[in-house]
Amino acid sequence: MALSRALVVFLTLFSASEAFFSSATLELDDESALKTQDHAIITKLGLLRCVMEFFKDNPQYIDEKVAVNFEDLQRIVITADTPSDVQNLFSVIMSRMRLQNAIAEIQSSNTEVNSAPLKNVAAAHFSGEQFKKGTKRLLKLKSEIVTSLLKGLKFEHSRQLTGQYLHTLQDFYSHSNWVELGNRVQKFDVQTNPANSIPSEFISKPDEATCISCPLTTEQKDNCDNNLITQKITSGYYGGQDIAKPSNVSKCGHGGILDSGREKGARGGINKDSATRNWSPHYNLHAVAAEHAIEATKQFFEELRSTVGDDIFARFLNLQAVRTLALVIDDTGSMGEEIKSVRKLSTDFVQKTKNPNTAFVYILVPFNDPEVGPVTVTSNADEVIQAVNSLKANKGGDCPELGMTGLYQALLQVSKTRLFTIYLMLTPRIQI
Repeated sequence: MALSRALVVFLTLFSASEAFFSSATLELDDESALKTQDHAIITKLGLLRCVMEFFKDNPQYIDEKVAVNFEDLQRIVITADTPSDVQNLFSVIMSRMRLQNAIAEIQSSNTEVNSAPLKNVAAAHFSGEQFKKGTKRLLKLKSEIVTSLLKGLKFEHSRQLTGQYLHTLQDFYSHSNWVELGNRVQKFDVQTNPANSIPSEFISKPDEATCISCPLTTEQKDNCDNNLITQKITSGYYGGQDIAKPSNVSKCGHGGILDSGREKGARGGINKDSATRNWSPHYNLHAVAAEHAIEATKQFFEELRSTVGDDIFARFLNLQAVRTLALVIDDTGSMGEEIKSVRKLSTDFVQKTKNPNTAFVYILVPFNDPEVGPVTVTSNADEVIQAVNSLKANKGGDCPELGMTGLYQALLQVSKTRLFTIYLMLTPRIQI
């Protein structure tokens, strides 16, 4: 069959501070560092608890080398008492999985929230009693995450948004008094309750006192065990953020040696970011707050999985092998004799890629001599087959076709760090 004037390209690509601390060893003594759960560990544990359930439901994704340690991994992510336990097992098992790359991207984005400009935005940390704005931020980010996963196929952006979301979510448990209240404010659902419908009776009003000054210990350190005086939700004010601590009412501070406002108004604070008194006035509740943050992180990933489905969720976290198949096809009018054969060749190739254990991203770029596109990007094999079968050779004239431009458009849809192979059947014109 004559394909000398067709350009069919198959690209097959293979995968080649004032918050929970970003680092558990930041200026902490050895004992406190071992007990401190930082944002990275909280994110990893919460995610892995969800992933364990995913693997239970989808055992085909478990590599044979990982399967032998699966029960140990499942146990450690639920019962781990120290960050070192998590890290040791993670380094042994997860190095064999691409999941660690996805986790690292999410952790990195999480950590960046502690840097300017978001460091000074109280709502990004649930500081300064910014509960409505903080919840609104979570709802906006969650919507963006779901939209990016359902519409886009580059998951780096989705992971960046996820890291930002998780930082704010996790800070709620460390910066508010939700833990101190004994979880009695059950109606305050920080993840799903719309920002404009949080019952106002559960939130401390601007003119309501929430803390008293912490007395000093014999070592001249703040003893803030009993500084809270409210039964409503409140959070500490952090010096230098965009919401200043009121001077006319006794409000809680964030506290700790990094908080420049810890001496203003009610001295001390209520943060539970670490397991040491110098950094966290409510250090004795750090483990409880961290566990709530881990479970909230797990809940977020469970809800995300339920919303986008297992296929997208698996690719979002690099849980399955992913390949990309790009079809760049000449549909110029002069292709009338060949287009039927090209359609069959392309659809047969797509059919052979259907495999429950391997996800494919399909890219279709038709081109002719005046134009290129429209570009189709999908993970649905039937959708790309339908798009290929709809191609007709009825466009363009006798000018050289924009084959390399079509190839360039296909490559723009491909994630970075990929290996690809190209098969060309003519010398096309370039216009980029």
